[in-house]
Order: sequence, then C-alpha cells, then structure tokens
Amino acid sequence: MTLKVRAPFLGVISLLLVAVAMGQTQAPAAGASPAVYRISGAVVDATSGAPLGKVAVSIVPSASRSEANAKTVTTAPDGRFVFESLRAAKYSLQAARRGYFQQSFEAHDNYSTAIVTGVGLESEDLVFRLRPNGDISGHVLDEQNEPIRNAGVTLYRYSVEPGSPPAMMAGNTNSNDEGAYSFDSLGPGKYLVAVSAEPWYAVRNIAAGLSRTTATNQSELDVAYPTTFYPEASDPSRVSPMELGVGARESHDIILRAVPALRLLLRGLPGAEIPQVTVRRRFMGSEIPVIAGTMRSEKGFEIFGLAPGHYLLEIRTGAGAVSFHEIDANSDGEIDPGPGRPAATVTGEATFEAGQPVPRTFIQLQGQNSSMGGQITSQGKINFGQPVAPGRYTVIVPASGLILKSLAATGAGVSGQTIQVTGQSPVSLAIELSRATAQVDGVVLGDGKPVSGVMVLAVPQNPARNSTLFRRDQSDSDGTFSLLNLAPGRYSVLALKNGWDIDWASPAARQPYLSQAEIVEVLARAKYQVKLKQQ
Repeated sequence: MTLKVRAPFLGVISLLLVAVAMGQTQAPAAGASPAVYRISGAVVDATSGAPLGKVAVSIVPSASRSEANAKTVTTAPDGRFVFESLRAAKYSLQAARRGYFQQSFEAHDNYSTAIVTGVGLESEDLVFRLRPNGDISGHVLDEQNEPIRNAGVTLYRYSVEPGSPPAMMAGNTNSNDEGAYSFDSLGPGKYLVAVSAEPWYAVRNIAAGLSRTTATNQSELDVAYPTTFYPEASDPSRVSPMELGVGARESHDIILRAVPALRLLLRGLPGAEIPQVTVRRRFMGSEIPVIAGTMRSEKGFEIFGLAPGHYLLEIRTGAGAVSFHEIDANSDGEIDPGPGRPAATVTGEATFEAGQPVPRTFIQLQGQNSSMGGQITSQGKINFGQPVAPGRYTVIVPASGLILKSLAATGAGVSGQTIQVTGQSPVSLAIELSRATAQVDGVVLGDGKPVSGVMVLAVPQNPARNSTLFRRDQSDSDGTFSLLNLAPGRYSVLALKNGWDIDWASPAARQPYLSQAEIVEVLARAKYQVKLKQQ
C-alpha cells in the first residue's frame, strides 16, 4: 500500500521539478531581455512570380497601429526582407512599390492576414504576392469615330457587402481633347463604365417648343446622347460588368450614338409656378444626373434635350413641396406625371446607453435605388437635410464601435433595421445607440491544424432584415481571428476556405455551409471563444 501511494507521489514531485526546470530555461530571469523573433520572406509579383526588389515592406503591431511603432525595410534584388528582434505579438504586414498599390499580406477586400510571432509559430519564409496595378482606359467616340471631348466618365465597382449598393462609384473623370479617359491603380474586381455627354453640334430651338416648326436641318440637329454604359448599352438593366484581373490593363472605346432629342410637356403642374425639375436615371443603387433643359413656355412646363428612356423626376415647387415621378419617355408629347410620390421629411431623436451624451456621428438610409446621408447631433437630433423618396431603406450607423440597438418610427413601417417610407406623412425615427457590443474570437482549423487566410463570417438571424449586422474577418498566420462589434443576438459563424471567391452575401451561396456553422448566442459586452472547421 505504501509503495502504491509513494510511487505516484514521487512521480508528481519529479514532474514538478521538470516543469520548474523548463520554466527556468524558457522564462528570462528578472531583468533579462525578453525572447525575440523574426519575420522574414520574399516579395514576388503576383502574376509572374518574379522576385521584386526595391519594395518598401513595413510591419506595425496590430494592437498599436501608429507610425511611431512601424518598422520599414526595402527588399533586396531577390525580393528578400527580414525584421529582427521582434517581441511576441501580432503584426500587420504591408508592401508597396511603384506600379503596385500599397497592400496588406494576403489581402482580400478590407481584410488581411496578420503575422503572429511567438514560441512554435511560423513567421519566416513568407511569400508576399504583390499585385500590380490594373487600369481601365479608352476613348469616348461618336458614331463617326470622332473623339468626344469633356464627356463625363464614371467608374463603378461592384460590391457584395450587405447593406451597400450593388455598385459603388470608384472614380470619375472627363475625356480629354482626344476623347481619352483613364482610371489607374485599380485592384481586381468587377467594374462598369458609364458615360454622359451632349453633342457639341446640338441645336435647341427652345422657342419652337413641341410644334417643331423650325427648318428641317435645324430640327435634325436637335439630338442627344443617351447615358451609355460599357460597351454600348443605354438600358441600365442590360449592362454587364467587365472583370478586371490582377494587374490587367483593359482598353475599351465607348461609342455614343446621337438620337433625336425629346420634348416633353408636363401636365398637371401648378399653373403659373415655375418648378425646379431634376432629371436622373437609376442604376445599381445609384442615381445618375441626366443632361436636360427645362423651361416654362406658353404651353406649360417643358423638358427638352432628353434622350428616350426611363427617368426619375424630382419636382420641387416654390411652396417647398417635393415629389418624385417615374416616367417612360419614348417620343415627343405630353406627359401627366400624376401626383407622384410625395417625399417625406425624416427627422428623429437618438439616445445613448445609460443616459450618456449621444456621440455625434453620421446616419445613413440605404435603399435599393438610392441612399441618403444625415447627421446625429450631440443633442441627439437626427436630420437628413433634404426630403427622402418613398421606398424601403436600411438604417445604418457606420461609426466603428457603435451599434443600432433599437429602432422605432412613426410615419414609417419598421422591420428589423429597415424602414418603409411611404411619403404619406413625415417620418420620425427613434433610435438607441450603444457600445455594448460583443466579440467572438477563435481559431480556424484544417485537418486539426491552424489555417491562415480563411474568411470567417458571422451571419445574423433574419439576415434580410439585418444586413448591417454581418461581420467578417480573415484568419491570421496562427489561424486566429476576431469578430468585433457584434450586436447582441444569434449568429451562425462560418469559416469559408474559398469565401473570397463565392457570393457569400447571397442566401443561396451560404446555404450549403450553414449546417456546419457554430451557433453563438451573443450577449452585450461578452466575449466568446470558438473553434471553426474550415469548409
């Protein structure tokens, strides 16, 4: 009995002695320097794999991203770089060189993989694949292949972020004297180019009105260019994006074809009053201004110089009333836009948690066809400054660290984080802001080992009504991730190996992965730890 008791006891003592010895070996003595590590690797061209010299490579601790804490080295001709004497920490790794926009290691959208140093962690022999700049250029030409100068050229980039328009403006410019346009330093993605211009030779005989009693040759010069989307589509519903690859240089000439300009007489407007009319076209969540003339004639209120198409009219009267009208204009004639959809004045009040002062910040209404920005003052007043068109909008507070805890409204229907503006009455919002967010940390595993560069996605309950509650991150070199600023609620958390290549914002694309998701019930100000298996 004694032996049976003492043997395990001696074993425990031995193990403790070994542990103490190991601790004395690994832990530095008082006053000694802490363990140091290295980050090293090579920068190569992402398309050719060729090593890149003279690249500025920098690191900064992820926990304190300031220039004072940054270190920068320049790669050797073989692309090699090394950072010595580093503490155990997470580091953001970036690189830039002429012809290559500044980018983070394994960057996807706004996410990247941090390099983690420490005992047993791999932080050397990295391969930094630097993506060369892409560009889109070309000429704006007429049907005779003559250059069109000073045409307005707008570049749109397609987005998959829930709560954002399907396409966001990525730049705009004007064609030069040779009709040339160019957009430089572009990353890979889906893009679209839209062009608007007015024929330099167009003649607008305003006095003739709808009667067209002018000379034939002058009438033939009353023409307009439709807003044209690459390559030659004037119907926004028929456009298709161009896929810009890594470092690709796309050259596309866009031809504008003049068509007879329309003259529209709007009926049903206030008699002697001269309204202010703005003409727009809707496209992928944006509203594009259209070149057109307006005037009050003896016949009534006219719009001239307009190409055929589907348009949104915003009519403001001297009395301050605003209404929105959608019309199909295909030929000269009279149009009664009808009463239209009256715009709504959207105001309201915001409160902050525990009666604290409300942070002054921005607020946004994001609709399918348009968006509207406003402000929340330090007194908690919400003001959008201009009337809001009827429609369904997601209410977004974009400030980092703030969440929309609750939303109520009078004069509009509410569903989750969306409101339905009818225009029948003013809208008053009542929102509660909070910093009572939660955090989900964890590690992504593949075959039982940590995996880097994986998209981690938190899908909220009822995602269609809570599109702003999605959260994403990318796993770091040790497989770890952090999903920040989560609002309280139920989430399905996924690790998608090819998440950057799928339409993850689409419910159909997410569906096959949900069965292996980790379900997390998030409470305010709580932190959670999860392990995810990459899919």
